[in-house]
Amino acid sequence: MWRGDGKAVSPHAFKQLVERVEDRFSGYRQHDCMEFLEFLIDGLKEDCNRVKGKKPYVDRPESDGRTDSEVAVETAEQYLLRNDSDLDDLFVGFEKLTTRCPVCCRESVVFDPFMSV
Repeated sequence: MWRGDGKAVSPHAFKQLVERVEDRFSGYRQHDCMEFLEFLIDGLKEDCNRVKGKKPYVDRPESDGRTDSEVAVETAEQYLLRNDSDLDDLFVGFEKLTTRCPVCCRESVVFDPFMSV
């Protein structure tokens, strides 16, 4: 693998480095390539996060009669208070989850972030 300074990085050395950080990738057990990429991207996201220091606590916005777009925008704004990197822009999306109470039929809509390659 290319490093940028004209030297190559041994894939074996890279694997050993990853094993030291995350033992689920140690040995020669089979792991999903997607799981490995998401692990790498998540680590890079943390290193590249523009939010420094202690991250603020944020509540998950709920619909409470508001439109889906209002809740989605608020969720995205709150997400950016804790996670703000170019990798978030590329790999993070929001999933709409709807829950309906079978007794009172009240419906609650929330948006949860997910990361995917």
